[in-house]
Amino acid sequence: MPRKIAENLKTNNKRYSMAEGKNNPKGFQEFIAANDTDKVSRISVAEPDAQYAAAEKILLENAIGGENKKNWTKHDWEEIQRRASSLFNDIAIAMQVGNPPDSDPVQQLVQKHYLLSKTFYTMNASVYEAMAELFQHHPGFSVQLEPFHAGLPVFLAEAMRIHSGKI
Repeated sequence: MPRKIAENLKTNNKRYSMAEGKNNPKGFQEFIAANDTDKVSRISVAEPDAQYAAAEKILLENAIGGENKKNWTKHDWEEIQRRASSLFNDIAIAMQVGNPPDSDPVQQLVQKHYLLSKTFYTMNASVYEAMAELFQHHPGFSVQLEPFHAGLPVFLAEAMRIHSGKI
């Protein structure tokens, strides 16, 4: 990812997810509109890549409907975003100081991520493994992690897969 784009993501404190639409989330539309679109063309996905299409299907089938979130305030959404960003940052730091994905410090953070993910998905080991696949291979997921560290998508995905074996 070009440095300019990553810095923009970081300074705006925005994280973009699949929650707003299947292939071209509103968040991505706003992000692309605010940046040089030819530099971010890789995150504008027309068709699911075969590498992650099955994982995307699993995650979408296990998404929790909007009923439990329809009364959320802007503060509620910001708090979830803050908690997720804090976890991603902590995992990136743990990775940078040399903790492997299966280490206790990383696995404790991944457990917190697993619990936070239950806010949006009916979570079990196979759903969490599908999410790991998307964080590693789906541009709409990995772009959320790259501002914290370029290697975080692969590292977190591995840590999530390890955690899935303990669920």
